[in-house]
Amino acid sequence: MDRLIFPELKDHDDRREERINSLLKEPLIQSFLDHNELKIEDIPRLSLLESYLNSRKKCNGCKGLADCKQDTKGQRLSLSFDGVVYDELEYCEFFHSEKKKDSFLSELWYSDIPERLRYVTLSSLKEEIEKSPLNTKTKLYVLLDKISKGDIKKGLYIYGDLGVGKTYLSIAFINEIAQNGKKGAFVKVNDFINKMRTLLINDRRAYDDILDDIKKVSYLILDDIGTESVSAYSRDDLLFNILDYRMENDLLTIFTSNLPLDDLKRLFTYDKNNNQDTLKARRLIERIRYLAIPFNLDGENMRFKQ
Repeated sequence: MDRLIFPELKDHDDRREERINSLLKEPLIQSFLDHNELKIEDIPRLSLLESYLNSRKKCNGCKGLADCKQDTKGQRLSLSFDGVVYDELEYCEFFHSEKKKDSFLSELWYSDIPERLRYVTLSSLKEEIEKSPLNTKTKLYVLLDKISKGDIKKGLYIYGDLGVGKTYLSIAFINEIAQNGKKGAFVKVNDFINKMRTLLINDRRAYDDILDDIKKVSYLILDDIGTESVSAYSRDDLLFNILDYRMENDLLTIFTSNLPLDDLKRLFTYDKNNNQDTLKARRLIERIRYLAIPFNLDGENMRFKQ
């Protein structure tokens, strides 16, 4: 039975024989022809083969998406034959690798994690920690590792000086959680309050959706609590609302702060207008104490060391 090969009009090109000879020297072209039991002399549009070949040559020596020379990053031309020859775009192996690498991000319902720390995990730090001397950093790593594996069911209130690694280890924890298919959120408290205050005015539906996610997510990190400007809204309407729900439902919560809990309590006692409300501050701190075990992380400021 005759196969329909190409319905297009044949190239009118005085250089056609020269182009054919050049294409036949290319292993990619020869492989395509052999696989589909085709002869190059029967192909009217040599430009299909040439475009395919040029696209694939751009991939030579490529080391990843950052090095990609294609017009559309991670996409290259592919040839197919189904009665007619046609080209189409396909994603390369680096694109698929990056997509797989980033798939865990869908487990993070909310994330203020900076790009440079996107892939740090407890697992990636294991070798470094095992070589480190026994100190509060290694002890904290062990606790976070046990929490990630479900051996410890309560969260931590991690406090200490600037730059000692509170945020870094917390991000490693939440990324580990996400890569293990568990739902998590990493929230920088000050930025979150400002964002939610704006949404409350401009987009109440988005506000309610985000608040609901933060309240209900299985693992929540509230980073740098105590650096925000205290107001009745931030303390009572937002933070208390989140922590009260998580306490009632025993949802694992980790906090980082520069302040011990007693100092945090004093901070939350006064709002930015210096109005005092000891009861509301105490109610908030009680929920933190219920949700988390205090842990003092000491050590040198790694930011200055770097």
